[in-house]
Amino acid sequence: MNTALRQPLSQHNSIHKRENKPDYKQDLKSFSFIKSNALNVQSQQLQQQQQQQQQQQQQQQQQQQQQQQQQQQQQQNKIGKLIINNQNFKHYIQQDPKFAIENQDLKKKHTINYYIYGFEQEIRELFSEILDGIIGIQIQASTLVGININKIRNLQTLINFEGNQQNQKKGNNVLEEKLSQTNFQFYCQSKDQEFTVLKQQAIITSQEQHISELKSKLGFLKEQNQGLRNQLEQVKEIAEQKKSSENVLTIKIIQVEMDYDHLQQTYEQHKEQLKQK
Repeated sequence: MNTALRQPLSQHNSIHKRENKPDYKQDLKSFSFIKSNALNVQSQQLQQQQQQQQQQQQQQQQQQQQQQQQQQQQQQNKIGKLIINNQNFKHYIQQDPKFAIENQDLKKKHTINYYIYGFEQEIRELFSEILDGIIGIQIQASTLVGININKIRNLQTLINFEGNQQNQKKGNNVLEEKLSQTNFQFYCQSKDQEFTVLKQQAIITSQEQHISELKSKLGFLKEQNQGLRNQLEQVKEIAEQKKSSENVLTIKIIQVEMDYDHLQQTYEQHKEQLKQK
């Protein structure tokens, strides 16, 4: 009887288990659908990121090209300025090639120093700009290495970049030749100026020696005057001492004379008295 009662319970449990058993196949289907959607979303995001990166890289390339063009324009303007200043300086030199110090005035010296300082300052600025351009070129080259958007555009960009670099090298060579010529001119002028400066230094040295000799003589005379002053003070002290002693003697003489008069009077009185007796 127990077995008879147990059978329907077991059957009931088996039916319940079949009804509550999860459908794994349906879950797999839904999971695969979600996975495919996630992959599609990821692929779209990657495509969007790639497009954004491409746009950013293109913008960076355009900005770098614009900066490079601006730098080239600035360098060309600087070179034009240097050429004009050099021509003006050459014209000024041709007007007065000797630069003798005896015939030079202060205006010429100031003008030459102004031209030299301005030219050297512009050369320093141009060198700094060239160094900045080289650094920018290195940065652009490192950026181009990491860009894989379009090989044809990259190659074309590199070809254009190399052409610009060659043009810059040619311009730098021309500038170096001009700088060497200018340095040679400055060297010749500086030699003349050094000679005149040495002459002036020799004159100044001789004047300083003469002044030092006069100072030493003046110090010697001051010492002599001080000695004479000391002697004069001593003589004054001795004279004052003598004067005071003379005053004392005068007083004593007056007293002696008064005593003598008194004695003489007493003597006369005694003499009269004796006569009367």
